[in-house]
Amino acid sequence: IVAREGRVAHVGAQGMMDIEASKPMRRDAIFRIYSMTKPITTAALMTLYDEGKFDLDDPVEKYIPKLTGMKVFAGKEGNELRLVDMKRAITVRDLMRHTAGFAYGLQPIHPVEVLYRESNLLNRASNLDRLVEQLTELPLINQPGERWVYSVAVDVQGKLIEVLSG
Repeated sequence: IVAREGRVAHVGAQGMMDIEASKPMRRDAIFRIYSMTKPITTAALMTLYDEGKFDLDDPVEKYIPKLTGMKVFAGKEGNELRLVDMKRAITVRDLMRHTAGFAYGLQPIHPVEVLYRESNLLNRASNLDRLVEQLTELPLINQPGERWVYSVAVDVQGKLIEVLSG
């Protein structure tokens, strides 16, 4: 559906509800869609961008100082993680494109992902302040800007929205 100013301009259905039965998609079909907070969060953040509240290449630590000086995973030495300094600060652009260096705890083997799971980072009873606090205790999975990794970067965007919007 496409609507503007309360009026429907276009509505349609595409594809098949059941390919084997040749059953076409209906306009009133209901779908379970996951991760819908991500486009909403991005739209909210870009609204603040349009208002001139930040630049995409601003370091996130400018607004969330606790994220200053995070360490980055650089391999293992025996049972210990080897950590190094960030080569550069995480930018707002990095948050928005999942290149900030954060993880999600989804990969079962990577040591940083294991730490994310063990820290209970995604505890639904928690809040964004606690999430940021926990992130400062965890290493980044890679250097900011160097690799795309699906992560809690959108959650950090949520905290950024809180800060920028007051």
